[in-house]
Amino acid sequence: MQRTVSIEYLKAVLVSLMVLTHSFTLVGTLIPGDRSSQLCYLLATMGNLTVFSGFLFCFGYASYHAYLSKPLARVKNNLFVTAQNQLISYYISALLAVVLLPIPGRPANVVLLSDAWAVLSFQYIAPFSEFMLAYFLLTAITRLLFHPLVAMANSRWAMLIVGMLSLLATVLIPYDLFIDNPLGLFVGSRSYAAFPLVQYGLFYVAGIYFARFNVVWQWPIALLALAGTGYFALSYAQAGVLPVRFPPSLAWICGSWGILYGLYLCLNWLVNKGVRSSVMLMMGGNTLLFLLLSNAFLFALSNRFKTTPIGSMLLGIVVLMACGYVVRITRKPTPPAPVEPQQAIRQTEPESPAKA
Repeated sequence: MQRTVSIEYLKAVLVSLMVLTHSFTLVGTLIPGDRSSQLCYLLATMGNLTVFSGFLFCFGYASYHAYLSKPLARVKNNLFVTAQNQLISYYISALLAVVLLPIPGRPANVVLLSDAWAVLSFQYIAPFSEFMLAYFLLTAITRLLFHPLVAMANSRWAMLIVGMLSLLATVLIPYDLFIDNPLGLFVGSRSYAAFPLVQYGLFYVAGIYFARFNVVWQWPIALLALAGTGYFALSYAQAGVLPVRFPPSLAWICGSWGILYGLYLCLNWLVNKGVRSSVMLMMGGNTLLFLLLSNAFLFALSNRFKTTPIGSMLLGIVVLMACGYVVRITRKPTPPAPVEPQQAIRQTEPESPAKA
């Protein structure tokens, strides 16, 4: 498959923000009135707001080039292998969470066989592992609905309609009803935390749109992105609390638009100026592995180690470095960045877009 440099850099930024956010959440402690604590909380909030949305955008972008722009006969095996890797990664991370993290209602340090079965049967969605499960489901949907998605990818109007329906779902789904697993994985629930694909599917469609029409700067998109983040800020200013994240409210879904588009534009500009980073390419090409390894490290530390907000951020950087070291000694070297700003990097074996 082909990898676009700016998208690889965007994935590297997102995986860094994800690990720092997880580190702050798992091992950091809030200190009331402390400025450094407030700054770390702001960074973690930005991570919660943008990371999953950004990864789905990158997933959609990569999926178009890897799958939707090619005949099904050429990609169906890759889709199967990708989905398999994502599901196995989720199971590993989720089982680690069951063993190492506290579960509400379970006696401390007691892990039952029923806990593992609840993970394997999707009755219990383990925290900090939902990303990988969402990737698996989205890859499975891509395989099952391959031809309708190809038709959508070739029509601006179709993508606009699907994106609008995804956005409307945030206000139309009756959350007062109890929504249990696995339905909650698709539409969300007030009973537990999940990243529903119906509402977040907007970002997947946006990624396909950007890839299909090679979008960089377009002022209508810039205005829409600023309006979305402005709506989030206005909602926060009026209510005094952050918009609802689980299930995602309209303001929460819109909040990341301006931030993600700004990052996308900045990284495209840097690439066009000749900025090259083998480290960012390595991170962008191995985000699934970074997520799995960082979860293992942080889960193991969470019950035995607590630190200040700044300390949690420094620990997050150490975890990123450890993940990078493991990747470097276990994976083939990342090919050097191309000479042309947006020239694609060809690999000897297909790369999973779900590493987004």
